Amino acid sequence: MEKFLTSFWKSITKLADKMADNADVILLSLISIILIIVASKIVIVISNGIIRRTVKRKKRKKPNSLTAKKSETIATLIQSVIRYAVYFFATATILGQLGLGITAGSILATAGIGGVALGLGAQGLIKDVLSGFFLLFENQFAVGDYVQILGQTGTVEAVTVRTTQIRAFTGELVIFPNGSIDKVINYTRGNIIVPLLIYVAIGQDTEAAIEVLTDCVREYAEQNQEVVESPEITGVNNINENGIELRAILHVMPMSQWKVERELKAKIYSAFKEKGIEAPYPKRVVIDNR
Repeated sequence: MEKFLTSFWKSITKLADKMADNADVILLSLISIILIIVASKIVIVISNGIIRRTVKRKKRKKPNSLTAKKSETIATLIQSVIRYAVYFFATATILGQLGLGITAGSILATAGIGGVALGLGAQGLIKDVLSGFFLLFENQFAVGDYVQILGQTGTVEAVTVRTTQIRAFTGELVIFPNGSIDKVINYTRGNIIVPLLIYVAIGQDTEAAIEVLTDCVREYAEQNQEVVESPEITGVNNINENGIELRAILHVMPMSQWKVERELKAKIYSAFKEKGIEAPYPKRVVIDNR
C-alpha cells in the first residue's frame, strides 16, 4: 500500500511539474477554447436575430398568408442548419487546439460529412434530414399549422433539419424525428365541415325543434364571417336512447370549427328553452313494491 501511494504521489508530482513547464501553452489553449465557444454563441445569436427580423418584415406585409407561414418554416430550418454547422466547426477547431490533430479541413477532406455521419452510426440522421427536406418541399405543413402527426394533435412550432415540433392543446411540446412521420393530417388547409348534432328529448315536437334549429343556424351564418357557405339542415338524423338527433352541416374557415360549434349549441339550446322544447337528460324510474 505504501509503495502504491509513493508511486501515485510521484506521478502527480511529475504531472504538476509538466503542467507548470507548459503553463503558458495550456493557458493559451484554454483562452482559445473559450473564445471559440463565445464566438460560436455570438454567430448563432446574430444569425437568429437577422432571420427573425427578416421573417417579421414578411409577416407584417401579409400576416396570415401562406407565404408568411412558409417563410417562418424556412427560417426555423435555416436556424437549425446554421446551429449544426457552427457546432461542427467549433468542435473540430477545439479538438485541434487540444492537440488531437483533427481540424475541420482534415475531417472534410478525409472523410466528408456523410462519411462522418455513417462512421458514427448515424444512419437515422440521414433519414430524418431527407424526410424533413421532402416534408418542406411538398409543403405538407408549415409553422403555425394545426396538424395531427402520429396520433398527436397540435400547432407546428418549428421544423428543423432533424425534427418537427408541435405544441399540444394542453401545452406539451411534442418532438418527432422527421423520419418517423409517415402521415400528416393538416386542419389548416381549406375549409372545414362541421356536422352540428343537436338532441331533443323523445316525445317533443320535432317539427318545431327543426324550425328553431334552422332559424338559429341561418341567423348565425348571416352574422358570422367564419361560415363560408350556406348551411344545410338535414333534420332528423337518428333516434336512440339519447333522444332525437338533429343535424345541420356548416362549412367554416379553418381553425374556427370549435368556436362555431360552441356558440351555435349555446344559441340553439337557449332557443329551445324559450320555446319549451326539452333537451334529453338521464331519467330513472323507481318502482316501489311495498
